Amino acid sequence: MTAPLPLAVTMGEPAGIGGELSLKAWLARKSATRPFCVLDDPARLATLARDLGLKVPIKDIMEPAEADAVFATALPVMPVRLRTQARAGRPDPANAPATLEAIERAAGLAKAGKIAGFATNPIQKKTLQEAGAIFGDNLSPQKARILLMLALQTSSNAQEIQRLFDK
Repeated sequence: MTAPLPLAVTMGEPAGIGGELSLKAWLARKSATRPFCVLDDPARLATLARDLGLKVPIKDIMEPAEADAVFATALPVMPVRLRTQARAGRPDPANAPATLEAIERAAGLAKAGKIAGFATNPIQKKTLQEAGAIFGDNLSPQKARILLMLALQTSSNAQEIQRLFDK
């Protein structure tokens, strides 16, 4: 019998609550829980678990399919390295690329049929915008694409484009 595809969880804002949520979700697992893997910095999660007094073994994996074999005994983590150490409550734009990488990799894994789906831990939108991300908020993907195509006709500046999306 083939194991069900795992779920994936992205790191969210490294200075936020996402790591703790991932650790506690693994601790709350039951035998019927679908395995999941986390796209995050394993060293950050191990340090966070230690600092919070949580007994959560961390196991690096390279592919989501490895999560099933690891999940019962350790939190499977697909490494996404941070550029600088995260400090609780102090988002650092230097780590925004890692947050975006985790989301992009999870979307790619879903598109490739390697995971059943993914969720992202809470993000700090302002930090990601400072790194150049543009958010369409409640626009449908089709409307966001059209607006982006129109916006790119007048500017390539991410902040100017974001202002168009915010109107």
